[in-house]
Amino acid sequence: MKNILGYPDFKVNKVIETDDSYVIEAEVLPTLDKCENCGSENVVNFGWATESLADTPIKGKKTTISLSRRRQRCNDCHKTFSINPPHKYGSRQLTECLVDYIGNACISDSFSKVAADVGVTKNTVRDVFTDFCKRQNEMLTENLASGLNKFRTPRSLGIESILAVKPSTLISNVGNQAILNLIPNQGKSELETYLLENIDADAVNFVVITPLDSYREVVKRVLPQSVIIVNKEHALIIADNSLERVRVANRVGLSAKQALKLRGDSEILSKRYSELDAR
Repeated sequence: MKNILGYPDFKVNKVIETDDSYVIEAEVLPTLDKCENCGSENVVNFGWATESLADTPIKGKKTTISLSRRRQRCNDCHKTFSINPPHKYGSRQLTECLVDYIGNACISDSFSKVAADVGVTKNTVRDVFTDFCKRQNEMLTENLASGLNKFRTPRSLGIESILAVKPSTLISNVGNQAILNLIPNQGKSELETYLLENIDADAVNFVVITPLDSYREVVKRVLPQSVIIVNKEHALIIADNSLERVRVANRVGLSAKQALKLRGDSEILSKRYSELDAR
């Protein structure tokens, strides 16, 4: 059977597909040659151990791997053991690929949406994203300290407000879609300190921000020559709210008959121009 998982050390035995999910029955191919307890090579197969791992969505559907590992027994010390599940993320019932997927998805989507997309709980997504940000911070710190990768200030800098356990500030390289840092609050002083110590002001041309006064003030003070751009998601929210205020104000003073003619105007105003017709 075709290995749709893409893991070379997994053998896919069965694929169960529904309208919104995949359940894939697979087994781990490698086994252990020696006893983990005494080192003896006198080992025999001793049944199976099965567990479920959530994996990266396939074709937009939630994916679960029902993974079987061969249990083995030592004929000398009589201990039973089995190989650790490859690609499993620590003690969580998730694959390492899914953990990376969740970390990147949470940068642009809410925890609730990501949880619904991959089939795990919102709390799991929050914990995974917190670990993801810590790893990104550690990698950045190690690279800067060791000089393995010379840090370059991006031309397009992102400063976003996110909720990672608590309100935080995400600093990113917009052009490369890479996380630079996660500040565990939304304070002006911490953001200003980070920008002054780590960012070459002359190299930044654009700053994409969440429209908070604190962010705008810091950017104007520390990066005065850069162009401030409001994050697209928040720009759309501002535009929608403004349009709604105009729609409501336009109804003031109308008679019941006139207001009836405008029934459904909210739905019409939310459509794209190409979706409108003469009616």
